[in-house]
Amino acid sequence: AVDVGTLRRCISDVVALSTLSAVWTGASRPKIADSLARVLYDTLGADLVYVGLRPCAGAAECDGACHDRADNHDTCGAIRAGLAEWLSQPGPAPNVPELVLKGATHSVTPIGIGAEHGVIVVASTAADFPSATHRLLLNVAANQATLAILTNAASEEQRIADILQRIGTSVAAELDPEKVVQTVTDEATALTGADFGAFFYNVDNESGESYMLYTLAGAPREAFSKFPMPRNTAIFEP
Repeated sequence: AVDVGTLRRCISDVVALSTLSAVWTGASRPKIADSLARVLYDTLGADLVYVGLRPCAGAAECDGACHDRADNHDTCGAIRAGLAEWLSQPGPAPNVPELVLKGATHSVTPIGIGAEHGVIVVASTAADFPSATHRLLLNVAANQATLAILTNAASEEQRIADILQRIGTSVAAELDPEKVVQTVTDEATALTGADFGAFFYNVDNESGESYMLYTLAGAPREAFSKFPMPRNTAIFEP
């Protein structure tokens, strides 16, 4: 039998965890991993929580976030090292008994069907860990992480599609080559998340000779006033 106080705490925790995907809207994968690890660490009262997310198309690899009550960086480092290869390639949730704290019981919860998005590793010295309540909360958290990852991926794809459409429309409507190149430079820099971008190109002058021009995005032209121009070699001929 479960007492009323425990049941209320469980319901409260489930409701709180169920709002995480909304909180993570637009968040990066590393931020989701760190936030999830921190929330589970506090909610479960665990000794250690590690969240590792797999890389995906267009996303940098996230080696995971780890929160350890004993502040044992060696344990967190061992878990990261032990799961690094698994996170970089497809495969079911791994068996990690040799990576957790001594004297602690651990659980491994996949994020996504077949752990295609990552894994949650929790270790605790509590006598009742992992209880049915712990497993419920871990599954709710994993589902919220999956929902946030899929939603953000769809939003990012839509953002890219919108930018590409805007570039196409702008280029098609513009007759001035310099403005076309500047637009492409600006949009490509924003699209890739770069700090700055440059576009070098050749133009034939009235005498038929070729000379080089360039556009910049994210940096003032004065910053490159003394920067040597690339030689006008055959690589720029096309």
